[in-house]
Amino acid sequence: METVRIQNGNTEKITAAFFDNASPPAAITGETVPLSIWRESDNEWYTGAGWQAGYTTFNMSELAQGYYIYNFNTSGFSDDTYHMRAVCSNVSCTNPIQEGELKVGYYVDEISEILTDTNETQGKLPTNEIMGSSTKSDKDDEIDAIKTVTDNLPNNGSLTDIDTGVNNIEAKLPTNYIMGSGVQSDKDDEIDTILIDTNEIQTKLPSNYIMGSSVPTDKDDEIDAIKAITDNLPDSGALTTISADLKRVLGLMHENVYIDNPVFDNNTNLISARIRIYSVAGSVGTGSNVLATYTITAIGTDAGKFTTWKMVKA
Repeated sequence: METVRIQNGNTEKITAAFFDNASPPAAITGETVPLSIWRESDNEWYTGAGWQAGYTTFNMSELAQGYYIYNFNTSGFSDDTYHMRAVCSNVSCTNPIQEGELKVGYYVDEISEILTDTNETQGKLPTNEIMGSSTKSDKDDEIDAIKTVTDNLPNNGSLTDIDTGVNNIEAKLPTNYIMGSGVQSDKDDEIDTILIDTNEIQTKLPSNYIMGSSVPTDKDDEIDAIKAITDNLPDSGALTTISADLKRVLGLMHENVYIDNPVFDNNTNLISARIRIYSVAGSVGTGSNVLATYTITAIGTDAGKFTTWKMVKA
């Protein structure tokens, strides 16, 4: 389950899926799965037909392959937030409690109004115009003409034959030619003359200018200040620590996660388990490429309830 937004009056198919701790996990079927729905605005509970002040549940319908559903019709309901919880009492279930949140109405109801406005706008757009065209006629012929040209490009557009041809031309160019020269002889003397000229130009440039600076003073202090900041970048600028932390965050968002070692109390509540997150999907469930290990600890009261729940990094 997750947080879902729907328009007021729509029916939301609430779905829960339960699997055992086998390897690979098998669907848990034939269970009686109670569902509770709590309305946030007035703290009332849904009975399956109406609302009451005290806690209550009603049973979901079994679909197939461990899936259980309930069609929650919001017709006549006010805009509100509804909290849902489905509980599987089978002791082998690895995910016995599944919770979600349904937000009904609010700005989602305005989507239909936006759709009406966009449909009205669309109705006023000219038919068949293409960006940059001054006419409304179809551009099929022009597009076909363009495709005819592009289909004829060598090597399906990769132009490898042209690249090979250019390489062949380069291989046949005479040695020691310099752009603009009419002879093949070395140009050492001419280059020496150019060097004399550039040295003369260099003597006339202001000292210590740095690109973009309007003054000729040294920029040692500014460069030192920049270096002081770059020296503080994690992992000498490689940022591997941040990369590892980001991978751990992905794991905590249920990417490449493996849960095992479950412990249940007498009410079949999960009170302890181990969670490992991995940097490589193919290693999930093994001892390789483990980014971090966590221990889940919960204190249950009775079936489907707990007073505290925590997850601690080992």
